[in-house]
Amino acid sequence: MAQREKWYCLQNLSAGHSYEVRVSYAATTPADFHIELHTLETLASIYNVSFAGNESVGKHVYGAQDDRLVTMYARVSAVYSGMSTAAGNMENRRIPYRFVLEKHVLGLPYQALKLIAAIVAVLVVSFAVVVPRVLTALNAVFAETTQKSKQE
Repeated sequence: MAQREKWYCLQNLSAGHSYEVRVSYAATTPADFHIELHTLETLASIYNVSFAGNESVGKHVYGAQDDRLVTMYARVSAVYSGMSTAAGNMENRRIPYRFVLEKHVLGLPYQALKLIAAIVAVLVVSFAVVVPRVLTALNAVFAETTQKSKQE
């Protein structure tokens, strides 16, 4: 199976904050994705490269404190994992995807916070508008049935 890989440079990450890295792809192109995150220091050790004497390289990667910006590298690899009856070799076709880097707010991804806000808004409207109307209607039905039962 053909494996595709692409590297992304993740610059200006705030040290001490958490982020979410993910890929989003269409289900019509089934694939297995693998994401690896590296600092420049780990890449140097993997590829046996030394940055001795170049201090500007290391400043953005290791020894960072909370007020510093960090640079990391993401390697995304994809392998086609589906079966197709279409003519041609599906394994060699391009796998379209979106690479997403999202900073966490209050320990949650920003998209999750938007969903939580929408759910809270629906609950507030439900309890403020819908529930009182339903209770009023139920009370009217209950009062009517009690009146009928007293008359009998």
